[in-house]
Amino acid sequence: SLNLITRAAVRGTAVKGGDIIVAFDPSEQEFALEQATFDLQLADQELAKAEAEAAAQGADDEVSLLKARFESRRAELDASTDELVGAVLAAQHKLLFDEARDRLSQLEVDVKSRREASTASRAVLRERRMKAQVAVEVARRNIQNLQIRAPFDGFVTLRMNTMAFGGVVF
Repeated sequence: SLNLITRAAVRGTAVKGGDIIVAFDPSEQEFALEQATFDLQLADQELAKAEAEAAAQGADDEVSLLKARFESRRAELDASTDELVGAVLAAQHKLLFDEARDRLSQLEVDVKSRREASTASRAVLRERRMKAQVAVEVARRNIQNLQIRAPFDGFVTLRMNTMAFGGVVF
């Protein structure tokens, strides 16, 4: 990339420490900052959305688990009264209890799996957000580095850079 000088102090100019002596065109880095800021905002939105979805899914899972536990317990209670009912009804109660218990077990596995996937997904989004945050900071620092400031009070002088191409060439 070509950095054009947009401002340069004239030889002999009196300067105070911290005054800008040379400034390079920051447009490329400003674009990078704008892009990184957009990426950061997008990552923030995606993370907020993922957090909200995880909370909603967690609430749904809790309701489903409560319902499955209730149905399993009800089927267990129905099966425990089998000595009072006929053999066919007792077998039916046993079958319903086994099905309710199996549904509850499968639901518990599914809920655990969804929570783990959601946690991993949010971790990826947090990492993407951190990467965007770093890009914002790098672009800001690069923009600041495009200005050369006087280290102390004095006068501007210009000297030939004899080391520009590896040293003095004879």
